Amino acid sequence: MGDPQAEFLKQVEEDLDAARRVVTRYRRKYRRLVIGGVVSGSVAAALSGSVAVGGAALADAMGGWRIVCSLAAVFAATAAALTGIQERMRTPEHLAQADACVAQLTALRFALRTDVTELKAHQDEYREILRKYTRYLTET
Repeated sequence: MGDPQAEFLKQVEEDLDAARRVVTRYRRKYRRLVIGGVVSGSVAAALSGSVAVGGAALADAMGGWRIVCSLAAVFAATAAALTGIQERMRTPEHLAQADACVAQLTALRFALRTDVTELKAHQDEYREILRKYTRYLTET
């Protein structure tokens, strides 16, 4: 059997790597939903605004007011849907929790590397991290 401190440190580092991968996935998902929502909403506003400012002549040049209004509606609906999806998936909340998990595991790893006298206390802290953030350590 090896050194308990070293084995424990290895487990913490493996969990830290897993949590970082989860953070990366949530960050990517969050970024896509936000950018998609902003772009869709901006296109809807630009279409609507351009027809409002340019009048019938611009609407006709763009294929007619029905087409322009339909496109604006589709982009506005897309923006609303992306916002709703993000709200339903609770992406910002999960990203914050996964980030907190990474922070706590990073602090624990530092403590394990610098303080060999408190192994039991560190193990208790690790159990609490596992209890609180299991979701972010077991996602694939």
